[in-house]
Amino acid sequence: MSKLLMFFIFTVILGNPLIALLLVILILYFVDRRFIGFAPNLFKPIQTSRRIAKLKQELSLSPFNQSLKTELGRLYLERKKFAQALTYLQEVHEANPDSDEIKAELGLALMKTGKVDQGASLIERALQGNPRVKYGQPLLHLAEAYSDSDPVKAAAYLERFKDMQSSSCEAYYRLGRLYDKLGRSQDAADAYKETIELYKALPKYKKKSERRWAWLAQLKKKP
Repeated sequence: MSKLLMFFIFTVILGNPLIALLLVILILYFVDRRFIGFAPNLFKPIQTSRRIAKLKQELSLSPFNQSLKTELGRLYLERKKFAQALTYLQEVHEANPDSDEIKAELGLALMKTGKVDQGASLIERALQGNPRVKYGQPLLHLAEAYSDSDPVKAAAYLERFKDMQSSSCEAYYRLGRLYDKLGRSQDAADAYKETIELYKALPKYKKKSERRWAWLAQLKKKP
């Protein structure tokens, strides 16, 4: 059933084209969330805020619980509230200095709060411990951080990412965006193509979570 046909039917039934249009949009949104995964989750910010409030409450009762601090730090990173993320991740890193994931996340928070070299150094230590930590995303964070001030260094990080052959469609899409920013249009096109090829090779259960990046890459492809 086409969108126009749905709109026409709902307009006839409801007698109000505005309500009919809103109903069609809602149906399309929920179909996308259930089967496609391209549209953002409009309820996620609310869910995240509630989760943060709950975690803070639990942390007030258990102030030395590192798992709670880790999740809070990651949620604040996700919401791009880097100063808040930094507070929690620093405490977790002090308690668990050997975790490569925490080093990478703390390094990102440091870079996003203006301490670029300090954060980059920490991410490099994480990569030394585990070159594939977080599917290579830290290398893209490093490249992005230096893309304006030191394009040569940024390009070197991108090449390291390519060499590791990440299985993340998001990572390859972001690689393409960074190449675009550096003016390397052919490399960007190759990265978008790799995003799509990687998506096609994914097992069925993994495709929904990666589909958005494949579609965005498809939109970036030149005819």
